[in-house]
Amino acid sequence: ASRDSAYVRARRALQTESFTMDVTDSSKGRLTGTRWPSTGAQQGSSAACHVSVDLQVQGDATHSEVTSVSRWLAPATMSDKAPQVCEEERSQVLERTAGVLNPPAAP
Repeated sequence: ASRDSAYVRARRALQTESFTMDVTDSSKGRLTGTRWPSTGAQQGSSAACHVSVDLQVQGDATHSEVTSVSRWLAPATMSDKAPQVCEEERSQVLERTAGVLNPPAAP
């Protein structure tokens, strides 16, 4: 996919995941989004995790490459569960985003 197409797909993917877009710079191919914990999230659940993703889209009219830097934060009350729960959530968000960027080929 072209760089522009990859940028649009990446932005759509983050918005679908309920991320607040902090930085959207299409000319530099940069997207930064944050998904804040749900207000009624049960402590220990993935909904209580704060996830931040920074995507950099590079390429040209025929090819694109997307790199990411991401992290999670959790309330101190989740310190025992956060490494597993929040890391799993962060990984799943990146997998779903990759699925939007590189959809499976139609049969």
